[in-house]
Amino acid sequence: MIAIFGADNVCKTQTPCVLRAGAEWWRNFRLEQARGGHCAGFAMTSLSIFENAAVNPGDFQPGANTTYDIEKANARRFIACIK
Repeated sequence: MIAIFGADNVCKTQTPCVLRAGAEWWRNFRLEQARGGHCAGFAMTSLSIFENAAVNPGDFQPGANTTYDIEKANARRFIACIK
């Protein structure tokens, strides 16, 4: 959540992060609903690559220059990895 929304929007306090009410609700309710799904994982990963210049396909697989270069096994480690 911090990577997507930013620490100021997720944490009331930091080090350690104490979740804001909305973030706590998301963690308890929404992530439980998303368990095993891929839509949120694809969206969050795509957003990270699109919005953050520091994130690139090579972060997910060495030598990958585009998202199409990422092999399925490597992509699965980052998509729908809710436990």
